[in-house]
Amino acid sequence: MSASPVRRLASLQDRLIQAVLDIPMSSLAAVDLEEYYRRQCHPLLSPSGWHLGHCVYIECVWIRGALCGDRELERRLQKMYAPEVTSKATRGEALPPRDELIEWAARLMGEHRDTLELACEPPVTDQIMEDNYLIHFLIHHHAQHLETLCMIRAAWHDCLPVHNYRVGSEALPDYSEVPFQAFESGNYTIGGNLGFTYDNELPQHQVTLKSFDISSKPVSNAQYLAFVVDGGYRNPKFWSGLGCMWLDRQSAKHPARWHCDSDGLWFEITPDGPADLAENSPVNGITRYEAGAFATWAGARLPHEFEWEAATQGGTLHEVGEVWEWCANSFHSYPGFIAYPYREYSVPWFDPRHFVLRGGSDYSEEEIKRPSFRNYYLADAFHIFSGMRLAR
Repeated sequence: MSASPVRRLASLQDRLIQAVLDIPMSSLAAVDLEEYYRRQCHPLLSPSGWHLGHCVYIECVWIRGALCGDRELERRLQKMYAPEVTSKATRGEALPPRDELIEWAARLMGEHRDTLELACEPPVTDQIMEDNYLIHFLIHHHAQHLETLCMIRAAWHDCLPVHNYRVGSEALPDYSEVPFQAFESGNYTIGGNLGFTYDNELPQHQVTLKSFDISSKPVSNAQYLAFVVDGGYRNPKFWSGLGCMWLDRQSAKHPARWHCDSDGLWFEITPDGPADLAENSPVNGITRYEAGAFATWAGARLPHEFEWEAATQGGTLHEVGEVWEWCANSFHSYPGFIAYPYREYSVPWFDPRHFVLRGGSDYSEEEIKRPSFRNYYLADAFHIFSGMRLAR
């Protein structure tokens, strides 16, 4: 059989290592390699070095443990790299020296690839290796952590002083009418069917939707800037009850990674550092509360994830996959849901507090950007690459 899934996994393994080696540069501050490797740049993010160690640990759980029946290394690593065992705030100080971890990770990842290649040889007798399921599972896991490492870079830049940055091109608010596409009422197929899917994308099923409109593009920076300039953050009528509580608690006046230079011109913080606010790019780094408030201000609403998926399958929406798009509904199971390969990936998050995001971002791997993929976060998450699309 083709070894391409193992090669794809190898590529992601190499990029995880490189992401820890590549320290973000800045003209605003000197960078200590070991300090950045251990630093927690945001309370909801772990240090970059921990993510590499965690990915090796997950390989140990599934390749050495589930596939080969050897749990010894998994048990030794659990106290440091199992997320349910350690708090984010303590993970950095417990890490081994940077060069030691990188050498160890490269060696074990190579051993794991060798094991997977042998397990792929026919006849395949283990259920978890059917259709290369385990390899694709690890590909998806590592891809998601690569995106998180980009979030860490953005959070690191956002911790630095930015008073010396000067905007080169001013962003202006856009009050123009948002273009919508109409979709007829009817039955639509929801969920994954071909290739690898997570358990929460299954089973594929039919839903009946009333007719709806959905915006052709995600909300842009310029459109969101109009909301900010119009006093959207000061008017409680646009905000839900929980949104008002969040607004008071945070004293927010604009998206968290937006800043003004000394002339009052807007720029944003990206994984590559400060950048002029690009008018036509999707707004990025907003909470579910902010997305809902903007939708109300615009005389619209957020789409239900089923509306989003049905519209995306039509292939007529633009800029899908540039930013994660908040949906109206919370994360829930589909009828007939069965947890696989383990309960903790989805089941603990089926609650009214976690909301669905769809589409992927510029920092997501292609495997993640399928129409049925369901991301989920708490409504106050702003460290992610999150935006929105309107519906009505």
